[in-house]
Amino acid sequence: TRGFKKIIVLNGHGGYSAMIHDVTRQIMKQTEVVIPNLYLWRAASELLPQLLGAQKAQLSAGHGANPLFSIAMHLCPDLVKPEALVRPESDKEAWGLKVADFGQVSLNGVSVSLPFEGDVTATQGIGRGDPALCDAETGLKLTDRLVETGVLLVRHMTEKNS
Repeated sequence: TRGFKKIIVLNGHGGYSAMIHDVTRQIMKQTEVVIPNLYLWRAASELLPQLLGAQKAQLSAGHGANPLFSIAMHLCPDLVKPEALVRPESDKEAWGLKVADFGQVSLNGVSVSLPFEGDVTATQGIGRGDPALCDAETGLKLTDRLVETGVLLVRHMTEKNS
């Protein structure tokens, strides 16, 4: 850690989570420095039901939809082209099973991850969530809550390591 004692990882990609865990665990074992990983997609996904209600959160959440698409609509509205929205295919199958989400199929109601390329289980990058249900107002609320969470984490680290 080269002398750093207070580090937070802000991770926005699920594919990095296991590696971040492995590296930060090794650092902790060697130096006793705890490096928390705030995985933004997971944190924002946990906030969705509180902000939208359980049903709308479930219908709108997934790869290429909520929470990140609403955040993008809020933070970068000039980059969003609503006319180009792609809706997820509800009857998509992979490996002979119904697609549950990005990289996942459903086996008797249980999600199973498969090591396929994204387009096998996603429709042009869209998993199970419907991006048409995303909006900038939700993005604003999510951004505010994520910033609040980050501030609380920094405060906790400061108090914990004092």
